[in-house]
Amino acid sequence: MSGRSSTDSRHETATTDGPEATVAELRPGMPVNGVLVVKKKVAREQPTGGKFLLFQFSDRTGTINGVMWDGVDNVDVVAGDLARVEGEVQLYQNTRQIRVRQVRRADPTGVDLAGFLPTSGRDLEADYARLLDWVGTVRNPHLRRLYDDLFRDPDIAPRFKLVPAGKGWHHAYVGGLLEHVLAMLELGDLVCRQHSEVDRDLVVGGILLHDLGKIDEIAFRSHIDYTNAGRLVGHLVLGCLRVAHAVDRIEGFPADLRTRLLHTIVSHHGSLDRGSPRPPMTLEATIVHLVDQLDSQAHGVEQVVQRTPDENGWSEHVKLLDRFFYRGTPGTSPETGEGTGD
Repeated sequence: MSGRSSTDSRHETATTDGPEATVAELRPGMPVNGVLVVKKKVAREQPTGGKFLLFQFSDRTGTINGVMWDGVDNVDVVAGDLARVEGEVQLYQNTRQIRVRQVRRADPTGVDLAGFLPTSGRDLEADYARLLDWVGTVRNPHLRRLYDDLFRDPDIAPRFKLVPAGKGWHHAYVGGLLEHVLAMLELGDLVCRQHSEVDRDLVVGGILLHDLGKIDEIAFRSHIDYTNAGRLVGHLVLGCLRVAHAVDRIEGFPADLRTRLLHTIVSHHGSLDRGSPRPPMTLEATIVHLVDQLDSQAHGVEQVVQRTPDENGWSEHVKLLDRFFYRGTPGTSPETGEGTGD
């Protein structure tokens, strides 16, 4: 990261869309002097007295932690700010972090904040057209009417195209939920073809709607965060409320079908300790849950592996799963484990 710094103003003008060296490119020993988003800022007590600050910074390519030991009383940045960060990258417990020397607010005026948000890089309009094509494959007239009503709703469609699937683990970028849902539809369709007892229309709907509540749960401008409704209610309930209201506007919608669809949404996390008030108790809900797990976990691990430095082949520690991941070392064949030579 490089750029001009100012010492005579509390706010620095941010004149670029982001740092020249991205978070993903930072390596231990590299100097840091660039504009990042402050995702978190937490004060802690030192054993000898006094305070130190813990940060999480981000740009469109990822996140990195930071620690600041000196001059913390003069820091006025808060979560959500753009900030000029100066320091050096170091390795702590096999995880990169910035040892921060100085951090000050950067003026966001004239800055395209989307430049600090990670994006899928996909054609979202084309992807959304694919989603509507999936709706068109549904045979049950009540379900097809429901899915069509929801995904052509001018309040839902623009938000569903853009919303991330999560804050930090899988598909945590603009357009992430749409990408996740399309991948799940492909996987779910494969499973449906293998099991004749499955109601495919319910599986398609469960996949389409399982995370619909995230359009109300997740906010994103300079960074991805949760709304008040997201923190207080959560996307499972928010999604069920939206779907239930839409169902109740369709005359003659079968009550049992309504219940089975809502069950598929509310159970898709799999168990109470994972956030679902009920475990999956239908074949369709079981498939939706497992397909969701497969795509989300595979994508999360894939992202971790892609960020793994080549030096030793091991990823940073993944706190969510409490483990490291191994991608192999340079010059090793994945098939044989033997050196490939140069």
